Amino acid sequence: MLNFGQIRERYEEIVGETTSAAYLASVIDEAQAEIAKRFGKREKKNYYPTKKDSVHDLPENCLMVNEVRDSQDQLCLDYRVDRGMQISFPGKGHYKLYYTPVPEPIDYMDNGSKPDVHSIFHNDIVLYCVARYWQDNAEGIQGEEQKAQMMMDQFNARVDHSAKILRRNFHEDQVIEFEVWG
Repeated sequence: MLNFGQIRERYEEIVGETTSAAYLASVIDEAQAEIAKRFGKREKKNYYPTKKDSVHDLPENCLMVNEVRDSQDQLCLDYRVDRGMQISFPGKGHYKLYYTPVPEPIDYMDNGSKPDVHSIFHNDIVLYCVARYWQDNAEGIQGEEQKAQMMMDQFNARVDHSAKILRRNFHEDQVIEFEVWG
């Protein structure tokens, strides 16, 4: 598990330059949001609309909606989210919104601060930061732009692979039937 100070140290060693803590923290926060889109925490918010198509604010920290379920815990597909980050439901009743929150920003004033994503992604955050360095400093040089793109592609592939592995760890109760030999 890497903390902010370790990420900064690795980043600066790779790029060969020092950087401001505030800049690096903003890039780390971008990386965390990209990671959370693929494997983020899930939170639940309950809504109790009193009439059809009533409009409610999404949680302030909502990065993306995962699913909505009705009072019978059935998947609800006819809700709407508008550009103003408000949600409306098809009728009155009880709805449960499952969503991925935006990860907490890293505290760049504390070298011990840890990213708000699973530790398997911490090395990928370093890769993202280095890729962004090359994007920001390529100055139109094709080789550097290609290097930045290659690193960003590698970041995306690694995050997708790790997220796939982590999703396999979820366990749901299942009944296994077997025949007893007598």
